[in-house]
Amino acid sequence: MGDATVPNQPRAASARYDAASGRVVVELTNGCGFLFPARAVQGLEAATDDALAEVEILGLGIGLHWERLDVDVSVPGLLAGLFGTRAWMDRQRAAKAGAASVGMDLQIKNVTVDEHRLTVDLMDGRSIAVPLAWYPRLFDATPEQRRNWEIAGGGTGIHWPDVDEDLNAEGLLHGAPATERPSS
Repeated sequence: MGDATVPNQPRAASARYDAASGRVVVELTNGCGFLFPARAVQGLEAATDDALAEVEILGLGIGLHWERLDVDVSVPGLLAGLFGTRAWMDRQRAAKAGAASVGMDLQIKNVTVDEHRLTVDLMDGRSIAVPLAWYPRLFDATPEQRRNWEIAGGGTGIHWPDVDEDLNAEGLLHGAPATERPSS
Protein backbone atom coordinates (compact mmCIF):
# COMPACT_ATOMS: atom_id res chain seq x y z
CA MET A 1 0.00 0.00 0.00
CA GLY A 2 2.85 2.44 0.78
CA ASP A 3 4.33 2.14 -2.72
CA ALA A 4 1.00 3.17 -4.27
CA THR A 5 1.22 6.63 -2.67
CA VAL A 6 4.77 7.42 -3.80
CA PRO A 7 3.81 8.71 -7.30
CA ASN A 8 1.49 11.29 -5.67
CA GLN A 9 4.07 12.52 -3.16
CA PRO A 10 6.64 15.18 -3.96
CA ARG A 11 9.90 13.43 -4.78
CA ALA A 12 13.44 14.73 -5.08
CA ALA A 13 15.15 14.41 -8.45
CA SER A 14 18.32 16.12 -7.20
CA ALA A 15 19.60 17.78 -4.04
CA ARG A 16 22.61 19.92 -3.22
CA TYR A 17 23.76 22.23 -0.46
CA ASP A 18 24.34 25.89 -1.38
CA ALA A 19 26.91 27.20 1.11
CA ALA A 20 26.42 30.83 0.03
CA SER A 21 22.76 30.85 1.12
CA GLY A 22 22.99 28.12 3.77
CA ARG A 23 20.10 26.32 2.10
CA VAL A 24 19.58 22.91 0.55
CA VAL A 25 18.31 23.12 -3.03
CA VAL A 26 15.99 20.29 -4.06
CA GLU A 27 14.67 19.88 -7.59
CA LEU A 28 11.45 17.86 -7.55
CA THR A 29 10.29 15.33 -10.14
CA ASN A 30 7.19 17.46 -10.90
CA GLY A 31 9.31 20.35 -12.21
CA CYS A 32 9.24 22.40 -9.02
CA GLY A 33 12.22 23.48 -7.00
CA PHE A 34 12.39 23.78 -3.23
CA LEU A 35 14.93 25.37 -0.90
CA PHE A 36 15.12 25.17 2.88
CA PRO A 37 17.53 26.50 5.51
CA ALA A 38 19.79 23.52 6.27
CA ARG A 39 20.61 24.48 9.85
CA ALA A 40 16.91 24.81 10.70
CA VAL A 41 16.64 21.00 10.48
CA GLN A 42 17.02 18.78 13.53
CA GLY A 43 20.46 17.20 13.51
CA LEU A 44 21.90 19.72 11.03
CA GLU A 45 22.05 22.75 13.33
CA ALA A 46 25.82 22.61 13.95
CA ALA A 47 26.88 20.82 10.76
CA THR A 48 29.80 22.12 8.73
CA ASP A 49 29.36 23.19 5.12
CA ASP A 50 31.40 20.14 4.05
CA ALA A 51 29.09 17.77 5.93
CA LEU A 52 25.96 19.47 4.57
CA ALA A 53 27.32 19.15 1.02
CA GLU A 54 27.17 15.36 1.37
CA VAL A 55 23.38 15.26 0.99
CA GLU A 56 22.00 12.18 -0.79
CA ILE A 57 18.56 11.24 -2.05
CA LEU A 58 16.92 8.25 -0.35
CA GLY A 59 14.96 5.57 -2.15
CA LEU A 60 12.52 6.89 -4.70
CA GLY A 61 13.22 10.50 -3.78
CA ILE A 62 10.96 10.86 -0.75
CA GLY A 63 13.84 11.40 1.65
CA LEU A 64 17.19 13.15 2.03
CA HIS A 65 20.13 11.62 3.92
CA TRP A 66 23.39 12.83 5.43
CA GLU A 67 25.48 9.71 6.17
CA ARG A 68 28.21 11.40 8.22
CA LEU A 69 25.63 13.20 10.34
CA ASP A 70 23.24 10.22 10.58
CA VAL A 71 20.31 12.44 9.60
CA ASP A 72 17.34 11.47 7.44
CA VAL A 73 14.49 13.83 6.55
CA SER A 74 11.29 13.44 4.57
CA VAL A 75 10.83 15.59 1.45
CA PRO A 76 7.04 15.85 1.98
CA GLY A 77 7.73 16.74 5.63
CA LEU A 78 10.15 19.50 4.68
CA LEU A 79 7.63 20.92 2.21
CA ALA A 80 5.12 20.94 5.06
CA GLY A 81 7.57 22.84 7.28
CA LEU A 82 8.44 19.86 9.49
CA PHE A 83 12.11 20.31 10.30
CA GLY A 84 12.26 17.75 13.11
CA THR A 85 10.22 15.84 15.65
CA ARG A 86 7.21 17.52 17.24
CA ALA A 87 9.03 17.86 20.57
CA TRP A 88 12.10 19.37 18.88
CA MET A 89 9.99 21.83 16.88
CA ASP A 90 8.06 22.82 20.02
CA ARG A 91 11.39 23.58 21.73
CA GLN A 92 12.51 25.66 18.75
CA ARG A 93 9.30 27.67 18.83
CA ALA A 94 9.55 28.14 22.58
CA ALA A 95 13.13 29.34 22.20
CA LYS A 96 11.85 32.02 19.84
CA ALA A 97 9.40 33.10 22.56
CA GLY A 98 6.38 32.15 20.49
CA ALA A 99 7.43 34.27 17.52
CA ALA A 100 6.73 31.40 15.14
CA SER A 101 3.31 29.84 15.06
CA VAL A 102 1.86 27.31 12.68
CA GLY A 103 0.22 30.13 10.71
CA MET A 104 3.54 31.94 10.38
CA ASP A 105 5.03 28.90 8.64
CA LEU A 106 3.25 29.87 5.42
CA GLN A 107 3.74 33.65 5.62
CA ILE A 108 5.03 35.01 2.32
CA LYS A 109 8.12 37.19 2.38
CA ASN A 110 8.81 37.81 -1.30
CA VAL A 111 7.71 36.81 -4.80
CA THR A 112 9.77 36.81 -7.99
CA VAL A 113 8.56 35.88 -11.44
CA ASP A 114 10.73 35.43 -14.50
CA GLU A 115 9.98 34.03 -17.96
CA HIS A 116 10.03 30.42 -16.72
CA ARG A 117 9.41 30.24 -12.97
CA LEU A 118 7.44 31.69 -10.11
CA THR A 119 9.47 31.70 -6.88
CA VAL A 120 7.92 32.37 -3.49
CA ASP A 121 10.08 32.94 -0.40
CA LEU A 122 8.48 32.18 2.96
CA MET A 123 9.28 33.87 6.26
CA ASP A 124 10.68 30.62 7.72
CA GLY A 125 13.43 30.46 5.08
CA ARG A 126 11.80 28.01 2.70
CA SER A 127 11.36 28.86 -0.97
CA ILE A 128 9.33 27.10 -3.63
CA ALA A 129 9.82 27.58 -7.36
CA VAL A 130 7.20 26.32 -9.79
CA PRO A 131 6.94 26.36 -13.59
CA LEU A 132 5.26 29.56 -14.75
CA ALA A 133 3.46 27.54 -17.42
CA TRP A 134 1.31 26.06 -14.62
CA TYR A 135 -0.40 29.44 -14.28
CA PRO A 136 -1.57 30.60 -17.73
CA ARG A 137 -2.67 34.06 -16.59
CA LEU A 138 0.82 34.78 -15.27
CA PHE A 139 2.49 33.05 -18.19
CA ASP A 140 0.60 35.26 -20.64
CA ALA A 141 1.10 38.44 -18.56
CA THR A 142 3.69 41.10 -19.31
CA PRO A 143 6.75 41.36 -17.05
CA GLU A 144 5.25 44.56 -15.60
CA GLN A 145 1.97 42.76 -14.76
CA ARG A 146 3.90 39.90 -13.15
CA ARG A 147 5.81 42.34 -10.95
CA ASN A 148 2.56 43.94 -9.75
CA TRP A 149 1.65 41.52 -6.97
CA GLU A 150 0.42 41.99 -3.43
CA ILE A 151 0.29 39.77 -0.39
CA ALA A 152 -3.26 38.66 0.38
CA GLY A 153 -5.12 36.11 2.47
CA GLY A 154 -3.67 37.13 5.81
CA GLY A 155 -0.13 36.86 4.46
CA THR A 156 -0.38 33.38 2.95
CA GLY A 157 -1.72 34.37 -0.48
CA ILE A 158 -0.57 36.34 -3.50
CA HIS A 159 -2.82 38.46 -5.72
CA TRP A 160 -1.94 39.90 -9.14
CA PRO A 161 -4.62 42.58 -9.70
CA ASP A 162 -3.69 43.26 -13.34
CA VAL A 163 -4.42 39.67 -14.39
CA ASP A 164 -6.87 38.65 -11.62
CA GLU A 165 -4.72 35.73 -10.42
CA ASP A 166 -4.68 34.46 -6.84
CA LEU A 167 -2.38 31.78 -5.43
CA ASN A 168 -1.61 30.59 -1.93
CA ALA A 169 1.54 29.25 -0.31
CA GLU A 170 -0.03 25.94 0.69
CA GLY A 171 -1.11 25.15 -2.88
CA LEU A 172 2.33 26.03 -4.20
CA LEU A 173 4.01 23.79 -1.62
CA HIS A 174 1.74 20.94 -2.71
CA GLY A 175 2.73 21.47 -6.35
CA ALA A 176 -0.75 22.49 -7.43
CA PRO A 177 -1.00 23.91 -10.98
CA ALA A 178 -3.95 26.11 -11.98
CA THR A 179 -7.18 24.15 -12.08
CA GLU A 180 -8.81 26.17 -14.83
CA ARG A 181 -7.76 27.99 -17.96
CA PRO A 182 -8.53 31.71 -18.09
CA SER A 183 -11.46 32.69 -20.28
CA SER A 184 -10.52 34.38 -23.55
